[in-house]
Amino acid sequence: MFKRPRQEPLNLLELIPERRQEHQTDSDGKVVILIPRFRNAWLQKHLLPKSRSPHLRISLDDFGSLTWSLCDGQRNVGAIAAALSAQFGEKVDPVHERTSYFILQLQKQGFIRLRRPDGQPA
Repeated sequence: MFKRPRQEPLNLLELIPERRQEHQTDSDGKVVILIPRFRNAWLQKHLLPKSRSPHLRISLDDFGSLTWSLCDGQRNVGAIAAALSAQFGEKVDPVHERTSYFILQLQKQGFIRLRRPDGQPA
């Protein structure tokens, strides 16, 4: 019948991550990802108690904070792994596996978007 065009297998280290969530940096220099409790403004206005923050906060460790700050839409995952290795040395070994797993978890949660070097979504 109809054949689908073959797609090249994706190499995660060549993909470029872009942040999709807001973040803050705490006094220790670690990143805190801010996730809205409600995306709908009406729900946020009527269901959120006045004393509560409109965001859930996810605190990242040193490795995660550096990875998050390097997910700027310019660097690919391989360059991020190289920067982690240069900053932390053997503490992050095996660096490619750890970085890849963390990036995939961020994508799964919807915190980042991965795109190909040509600009197409992955």
